[in-house]
Amino acid sequence: MSHVHFFLNPKGGTGKSTFSSIMAQYLMAKGFKTTCIDCDPATPTLIAYEALHALRLDIMDGNNIEKTKFDAFVELIMAGEEDEHFIIDNGTSSFVALSDYLLANDIVGLLSSMGHFVTFHVIVVGGDNLKGTTEGFQYIINKFGGKAKIFVWLNPFFGKIEKDGKAFEEFKAFTDNQHLISAIVRYPDFPKDMFGKSFARLQKDRLTFAEVCDAEKAPDGYDLMTRHRLGMIRKQAFAMLDASRMA
Repeated sequence: MSHVHFFLNPKGGTGKSTFSSIMAQYLMAKGFKTTCIDCDPATPTLIAYEALHALRLDIMDGNNIEKTKFDAFVELIMAGEEDEHFIIDNGTSSFVALSDYLLANDIVGLLSSMGHFVTFHVIVVGGDNLKGTTEGFQYIINKFGGKAKIFVWLNPFFGKIEKDGKAFEEFKAFTDNQHLISAIVRYPDFPKDMFGKSFARLQKDRLTFAEVCDAEKAPDGYDLMTRHRLGMIRKQAFAMLDASRMA
């Protein structure tokens, strides 16, 4: 049956859309039919990537979120093909609404009972948002741990993911719930003054790795070394996902 990937965290600016786009590109490169769904009502990002052909799910009724509009992605999943992957990117502003919807309607139980595979992708970042994203991880574990796979993405872009000299794997939130976590995805900490700039351009232009690295003629502004660095990022990111047995 199909595979459903929810990218969730109550904190904004953690890289949910970035990692959901990387996940989609990875699955597409593996030859899987991949459907991206953008549920962010405030700052939708996935739909800006033309190559991903993402679907925009309008969940608003005036100025309010209408939770029953989430029914639309459930219908899409139910009609999905064998081994199709669904990437669902959700914004900070709709985190509570989607979480309430999933829990109240037992969506994970419904999908699982019909043979679909469900994974929650939780992003933990370093720096000032470490505490908030760790709390978000704990929330997802409390609500969905044991019901679905939990993948933790460690994003070091804003600083080392450590507290009082302890790595994430030594945090109480992790040690208490280690048995509920399917994998930890450690995103490489590329040098920001070189690789960071190249990747930031790719994100700003809403282009995929393939559009820049594999095209016979590179888009304007992407010189040889920029393409080379982006190719290195893709190679390491995809190898990381291979090791995590994501697909």
